[in-house]
Amino acid sequence: MALVCYADNPRSGPGRLRSPARGEDAAYGWFSTAAGYAMIHQRYLIEYAPPPEAFGEVAVAARANGAANPRAQLRKPISMDDYLASPFVVEPMRRDDICLVSDGGAALVLMSAERAKRLGVARPVPILGFGHGQTSAALINRPTLTSTQAKVSAETAFRMAGLGPADVDVAQIYDCFTITVLMTLEDYGFCPPGQAEGFVREGRLRPGGDLPFNTSGGLLSETGMPGLQLVQEAVRQMRGEAVLQTPGAEVALISNQGGDGHPCHADPGRRGVNELPRPDITELNAPYWTALGEGRLVFQACACGRRWLPPRRECPACLRDDQWAWQEASGRGTLVSWVVYHAAYHPAFAARTPYNVAIVALEEGPRLIANIDVRNEDLRGDMPVRLAVAEDNGVALARFRPA
Repeated sequence: MALVCYADNPRSGPGRLRSPARGEDAAYGWFSTAAGYAMIHQRYLIEYAPPPEAFGEVAVAARANGAANPRAQLRKPISMDDYLASPFVVEPMRRDDICLVSDGGAALVLMSAERAKRLGVARPVPILGFGHGQTSAALINRPTLTSTQAKVSAETAFRMAGLGPADVDVAQIYDCFTITVLMTLEDYGFCPPGQAEGFVREGRLRPGGDLPFNTSGGLLSETGMPGLQLVQEAVRQMRGEAVLQTPGAEVALISNQGGDGHPCHADPGRRGVNELPRPDITELNAPYWTALGEGRLVFQACACGRRWLPPRRECPACLRDDQWAWQEASGRGTLVSWVVYHAAYHPAFAARTPYNVAIVALEEGPRLIANIDVRNEDLRGDMPVRLAVAEDNGVALARFRPA
């Protein structure tokens, strides 16, 4: 028997969301998990071009369910017009694309069916299948931004259960951001890649729709506490105890996500937080920053064939630390994705909004975080760019211009 529990107070306490800026990319203004998902959101727009209403369907459905939940943190339904009118925070992500920040806790007890029967547990809910998949938490190291290892975890879970997407009666899908839900629906096999827009159209996720979704409001409306509330709502659905009970529900699907590859918010009360962040120069990364100071860009290359940034001691492919060397890049690359900050996650960047942060793929292979010296409205997916090193706050940074 196992007790699984989680509790945190990111809304009221001095937790991660208020920690000082960290990471070499903070100098470019790269902050917040929301911006990381906005980068994914932007790449999804580049590849599939869905209208904003596709993301709005997720937000409208979650908020409608949360409004019916007396325990939800945000009990205010929205219309599609409300969603489209909500302001950009980290473009292309609007305010209503982003989950809540909440204090809270949750727990559940796992045991065998035999033990549950012996203890007389009322209406135990069996786990039919589960799966797990993982890629890099850092966006620049992921092979793609528009699909995740959810595909692997779903295939594993469905195979174990002997079921498929068509057998699911109610879905509790991790909705930290609306893009997460669309990609999960695709990776889980409810629709092909890039076609979630058609799947969610006409209110399929809303109350009374074909696939009841996050029936207690999810992270977008019930609580931003990650994960366990979705498990609890699935249990309530299987027991017939949910506020928005799905009639005849026998199979519930639960998804979760994890990983934090992005620098966080800065706390204005901490020393030095109002100053522009500077990279920490170490023995390992000094050649990288020295080269930028000379107007050049270098990356690490291993004898196994892997090339990478940012600097790290061991090869991310073979894990050897004794067969890599620095190589100079041509400075040419393509624009993979970008975001535009309309809200400042660091007080020192408040005067710079709206500013962009981008992922650039060098023609040699490595990717890096950078700024693009062009009007934000002129940014285009897969646009050829070239290095244009610029000094900022006494540090030479990798910036790019259209080639």
